[in-house]
Amino acid sequence: MKILGKKKQANPTQIDTKTEFRDYYDLINHPNFISFDALMNLTLLVSSQKAKSSMKEKYQKKVIDSYKSTTELVFKNFVISWQRSSRFGSKGLVPIIAQVESSNVRASNFYSDSSDSRFSALLGNLNTLAWDFIANKSRFVEVVEGCIVFLDPQTKTLKVIFSEVSLASSLEDQNQPNKKR
Repeated sequence: MKILGKKKQANPTQIDTKTEFRDYYDLINHPNFISFDALMNLTLLVSSQKAKSSMKEKYQKKVIDSYKSTTELVFKNFVISWQRSSRFGSKGLVPIIAQVESSNVRASNFYSDSSDSRFSALLGNLNTLAWDFIANKSRFVEVVEGCIVFLDPQTKTLKVIFSEVSLASSLEDQNQPNKKR
């Protein structure tokens, strides 16, 4: 006999990170992989900034803020946007590559900054270096932590491979410590 009034709760989707993100973990071991740290250190060097520059922290904060609010990350030659994916749960937003920013979603500018000329120069250098590695040298470039952008050698289109770090739903869970998981 069925008891009325009791609703069964759906089990939250558990993600096996080793399986779901194997492409990311395979690529970080590829000889043509450029890590975020390597890209940022080279950018700081080209920008005549110290290795422990506040510019790196400012960039990372901007990335985290964009991840948390799921705003698009607009680079000079591509946009990292968000798309719902049932593969990662009902709230799973995953990064995707777009050629232009969407007209109905907020965006963060990752190629210039009108309020800080030093930071704008750093963003410009980062975009130039990242695009050179991606388009001219066929590298797998981690432009932000957890997102690798590359030009697919077979289809000649931009692709993004991501880790659990860049899942918008995992950031929401981290921000809600009282929420039962």
